[in-house]
Amino acid sequence: MSQVQVGRIFQLAILFSLLFSSTPLRAQEGATNNNPPLDEAINPFFNFLKQIDFTSRFKFEYDDNIFLTETGENADSRMVFSQGLRYEKSSGPHYLNGSYLGDFTYYQDEAVDIMSNQANIAYSYRPADQFSFGVGHHFTSIEDSNITTTIGDRVVTLGYKQFSPYVQMQYELNPLLTFNTTFNYSHLDVRNQTTDTFIDNNRYKFTEKLEYQIADDAQLYGFVGYDWDKISFPQIDQKSSTLNRRFVGLTKKYPGLVNVTSELGFFERTFTQNTDTNDENIDYKVSLESVFSVYTRLYASFVGNVNQPSLRSDYSDYSSNILSLGLSHALNPKTNLLINYSFENQEFDAPDALIGVAEQGKGTNIHTLGLDLNRKLRAWLDLDVTYTYTKRDTDFAAEGYIDNKVGVALTARY
Repeated sequence: MSQVQVGRIFQLAILFSLLFSSTPLRAQEGATNNNPPLDEAINPFFNFLKQIDFTSRFKFEYDDNIFLTETGENADSRMVFSQGLRYEKSSGPHYLNGSYLGDFTYYQDEAVDIMSNQANIAYSYRPADQFSFGVGHHFTSIEDSNITTTIGDRVVTLGYKQFSPYVQMQYELNPLLTFNTTFNYSHLDVRNQTTDTFIDNNRYKFTEKLEYQIADDAQLYGFVGYDWDKISFPQIDQKSSTLNRRFVGLTKKYPGLVNVTSELGFFERTFTQNTDTNDENIDYKVSLESVFSVYTRLYASFVGNVNQPSLRSDYSDYSSNILSLGLSHALNPKTNLLINYSFENQEFDAPDALIGVAEQGKGTNIHTLGLDLNRKLRAWLDLDVTYTYTKRDTDFAAEGYIDNKVGVALTARY
């Protein structure tokens, strides 16, 4: 372990100790009910710390294929130190919340470490019962490393930064009719100069949605809307495009049983360069969520023929079909079991190959199974035992793999 890595772990240990000891000192015996404790009077920062929810986590995980290779798999164990915090404040029509999560991951055999950071901040203002307005920002940063990961439709080795601010507005036209609008901007900047030519992008998305109650007694709700989604690739304009999508859907609630939502979309993707083939098609979504028990939750969803921009060097876009299944069950008041499974099919049609690339249709199938057994050891301490299985079958060379991960984690909240 290098001096830099030792220094990082030492700094993280100091941060943990400071946060664990962040409770203000006891008041001196001379303090009275009319006078605040001396430490709070001198340093109001202690009062601010009381309003923050802190989370510290240590996870040990074994991974039998850290480089996600088809053959010659390399196994390694890793330790993940995580520190999170969350702050919430509400005052009348104003609401503010912010959160941060930092992960320091150290791979034992590879003797490498990765630092990642995530931060969120959101503010909302509700001057009237019928109207609300909100703004927010999400930031993600992952250091460069030789550990392989997946992003979009690619398997790559890279680090990146992503900025995602947004604006939201909701207006209740009447008790049966509500209008929502959202604007999102996303900037993805990949650090690795050898792979970011086809990945770096700026994305703008605007959504309008009108929700209406069709029948109160029948628990039936409808919605219609419009999506505008523009993505630009600074280094290769041939991949830049704009998506226009109109959608309609229904939500049916069966009291005490299940909620069902279905959606049908009509989209057209237009590319900046006229030589590219534009895409027109229909997508669809169905989801079910059980409400028959507070101890058991079932979830299932399927999205079909959803058009996505490709981060590859040889295709402009692809269609995605995703099946998701989930189960959450409380075995007893202190033990909870989570099971999640997903299957994704990615289809790359021959006409979507970029200019100068031989047209050839290809596909990728991805199976993911996740298990999490959570046990509450104390009111402030959780134990998690996790298992993740991933299998990727693909027509792209050297991108198929099988990966198994087994982990144990302790999480403290204070």
